[in-house]
Amino acid sequence: MYLANFMASVECKTDAEIAANNQGKTNKHEQKTNENRLIHKFKRDFFECLLEPCAEKRLLLFDNLVKQIAKRPTEVKPGRTSERKNPRKSKFHDRYKSVV
Repeated sequence: MYLANFMASVECKTDAEIAANNQGKTNKHEQKTNENRLIHKFKRDFFECLLEPCAEKRLLLFDNLVKQIAKRPTEVKPGRTSERKNPRKSKFHDRYKSVV
């Protein structure tokens, strides 16, 4: 729960930074935090930030983490849903093992 809450706070912080960076721009679509990038950077740099004994360095590492994540936002495109094709062609396709 702690990690999920911390990631949500990082995402909120990066969304605010992306909004501040796009303040004067006229983009076609709204931008938000790229969640795949958030997870990748978070799992790599979180423990370094957490285990830092100096509070000033910890804040610097956290700000650097937020800036790295906010560098590459994703666009929120309206009406982007893809439907699953059901039923599948083969009824029990996941239960067969390869012969090789």
